Amino acid sequence: MKRTINIQFVILPLIVNALLFQQGIAQYKGLNQEPLKKDRKLTTPPPKYIPTPMTQAVSIPGLPSYPGKPVFDGGDAYNKDPNGTRYIMHLETKDKPIIVFNWYMNVLNPPQWKVLTSKNGLVSAVDQNGGHVTIHVRQFGKKTRINIYYTPPITKPG
Repeated sequence: MKRTINIQFVILPLIVNALLFQQGIAQYKGLNQEPLKKDRKLTTPPPKYIPTPMTQAVSIPGLPSYPGKPVFDGGDAYNKDPNGTRYIMHLETKDKPIIVFNWYMNVLNPPQWKVLTSKNGLVSAVDQNGGHVTIHVRQFGKKTRINIYYTPPITKPG
């Protein structure tokens, strides 16, 4: 006796499975995002989050400037923050990344600084007053890029 298999009972679940799998991948990759609603109003960020472009590097409290003749390559100052000005600065130097990274690791010492994390060219430290600095050193073409992010200590309302 021959058995016949109704092909639609086999293929239909396979097709549904394949479609659900593809939808899952699209959602994972963020491709199935809900479109913006037309009645949704775009808002501008609060003034403290609007940066002022910087024309030159500034010194960070308690952090010496890198001695390897870095060239300032832009940055932003968030000077409307109630705690003080936050900075993002980009510098470039001809020194090797490991030399620059090791120099920063050597100057971020107690009692002025406490290193919170350091790996893969990134070092994050807090100063004795609560100011926070993150320095990211990486190869940038034939140069070394130094990205400095500084947040001043949080002032408590009093």
